[in-house]
Amino acid sequence: MFMFSCSVKYEDQNKEVVKSQEVPDTMMENFKLIKMKKNVPYVEVLAKKAEIFDSQNRTLLYNTEFIEYDGHKQNVVTRGKADIVEYFNDTENATLTGNLNFYSKKEEIEISGESILWNSDLKSIGSGENDLMFLKKDDGSILEGYGFNADLKHSTFFFSGSVNGEIP
Repeated sequence: MFMFSCSVKYEDQNKEVVKSQEVPDTMMENFKLIKMKKNVPYVEVLAKKAEIFDSQNRTLLYNTEFIEYDGHKQNVVTRGKADIVEYFNDTENATLTGNLNFYSKKEEIEISGESILWNSDLKSIGSGENDLMFLKKDDGSILEGYGFNADLKHSTFFFSGSVNGEIP
């Protein structure tokens, strides 16, 4: 006959478990989000992987593609991609990094670079002062510069640093 014994430390049972801030609450692969307006898709976000951090109110998306539709005939008006998107759920702001590339059919412009910030309230995008951004318009204009900022409501942009380029 064998005898086993065990003991339970009841004082440890009431201790709160502290979760690491680096471990996501939810992880998904082949993530797809479709935002709707009046029962019509207007934005589609695809990512190879999504990590959601509830306590930080943020989501990390990896190898991400974006598609914006016109809302009427479901024509694509903007298409883009980024290696990593850090999306802040409470403000709807985002930091996009790595191999950025966006094309706006409406503005007839392609924007590329390594890092950009999206401000949802201002409807603006901007790069850091030391981040080089490239703009190529369908009319053949090419610009590259530092400190890029764009006001998407008013379809205007500027560079706060040095700029080079060609305008036909």
